Amino acid sequence: MIATMGRAMTLGEKTLRLPDADATSVSIILKTMADFVDQNDITQN
Repeated sequence: MIATMGRAMTLGEKTLRLPDADATSVSIILKTMADFVDQNDITQN
């Protein structure tokens, strides 16, 4: 996907085949949250 908005817009086709930084960050956050929930067995009563 070619960046057409934001700071990466100036890079154009140079952004092809590079991971999206925001998507990578969100993925790490969600994985960490899921691991936390699994380890702490959080349940509602």
